[in-house]
Amino acid sequence: MKNWYSRNFNNVFFGLFLTIIISIGFDYFYGSENLLQFILPTIIPVFSGVYLIKYKFQNIPFIFFLFFSFLGNAFGLVNLKTEDFYILNITSLAALVSLIFISGQKFKVKEVHKLVGIYLLTVFTISLFFVYEVIDIFRYFILEDTDFYMFVLNCLGLLVFAFMSLGYYLNTQTKSAILFLTAAICFAFTSLVDYFVIYFAYNWNFIFLHKLLYVVGLYQIIKFMIEEHSLNRLKPIEDYEVYYSEITFA
Repeated sequence: MKNWYSRNFNNVFFGLFLTIIISIGFDYFYGSENLLQFILPTIIPVFSGVYLIKYKFQNIPFIFFLFFSFLGNAFGLVNLKTEDFYILNITSLAALVSLIFISGQKFKVKEVHKLVGIYLLTVFTISLFFVYEVIDIFRYFILEDTDFYMFVLNCLGLLVFAFMSLGYYLNTQTKSAILFLTAAICFAFTSLVDYFVIYFAYNWNFIFLHKLLYVVGLYQIIKFMIEEHSLNRLKPIEDYEVYYSEITFA
């Protein structure tokens, strides 16, 4: 049974992801908001359990990301009022910091090509101006100073996370980098939609979009960790082959 699971892990994991997406779609078309709120906190334990059966949690920031994400989802199930939104801000910021640590392990500034660095700096400057405008708009809607400062930190954290993810992709252009960048984009839009729903318009379509992007982002980040696990397992073999070839040549 274990051997079968190992051989078919990708199919099982994708099937689980597809089942959750179909469930979210079902809830959307039938307007089952309470059911959708109940499904979301179960996603991380289910994904983590499926992942843990085959792989071990070897990345501490990844563990913290899953932990704080689960806390945020669990709190959202119990209470989701505007005046208590700072708790969700704290958990989302902690999860975001964990993702920044993961991206920091992959994005090496010293290895960035000069042209890529100029492009990244240009994108970062433009994005920073856009974030400033967004913060200025939300300043009139977020009345509590604590919530506003948490919003600013989340926006800046998302900007840094997206910047490092883009740099990692441009610098390597590997499959794992694509997965990580996709996850960053999904989580960034998830946060923006979340704030829009809380402070502007509570709309069922936006809630569906928020949950959909969140699940896709979570799926991509776990796929990224699986890809990294596979690369780390093959790396010693590659190093050994290079060393053996050098001995043969000598």
